[in-house]
Amino acid sequence: MSALVEATEQRGVLQDIPDAVLHFLEPDKLFVEGLAEKVLTGMQAESPGGADAAHLDVLRIGEVGLDYQTTIEGDRVTQRRVLTTIIDCCHAAGDKVVTVHSRRAADVVVDAFGDQFSGHYVLHWYSGSARTLRRAIANGAYVSVNSAMARSERGRSLIAEVPRPRLLSETDGPFVTIGSKPAVPADIELVLTMLAGMWSVDVTEARRIVYDNVSTLLRGLPSAS
Repeated sequence: MSALVEATEQRGVLQDIPDAVLHFLEPDKLFVEGLAEKVLTGMQAESPGGADAAHLDVLRIGEVGLDYQTTIEGDRVTQRRVLTTIIDCCHAAGDKVVTVHSRRAADVVVDAFGDQFSGHYVLHWYSGSARTLRRAIANGAYVSVNSAMARSERGRSLIAEVPRPRLLSETDGPFVTIGSKPAVPADIELVLTMLAGMWSVDVTEARRIVYDNVSTLLRGLPSAS
């Protein structure tokens, strides 16, 4: 589950966000049923431009991105074409928050967004290099972290690279498990506890920081009708 959708289910953490804001943090399926279909249809018609900003009737897009676990170059090319079209659409619209997957493709993803992207993007469960992470943050990226990242020294070192004002929380359930069970939104408290320990603050302060970061990310975006 992506960080921004999950935030809507954490009323104890985000209880002060207006209902209009909560309304437009749509589940991922709206992306799949909406923009993605139009992007892919446009590509099949050899007219990617047909999937333009006018089709973006939601404000949170994701999860999108690249997954280079595949070594088939044709598949990678297709992934890059789709991602580039989505980024272009979101840039033209200027008001989108994009949650991004970048497994084994962090450099390519950060290059694709560049330093002029007009919306906001969130690197979900980042696992690339610290150098690329620092470059993304310098370009304005946010980073969402989960409890699985804290289980390895490398994951903790990447979390430590993220300035507090750019850090968001996620569980990424059901892909992340807590014990033998898929993570659920209530398990966000485990992430906050982990962050509190890393930051040497109490959980209440860690919760406030993450809340403020979500509020800042959403500030200035138009209200949903």
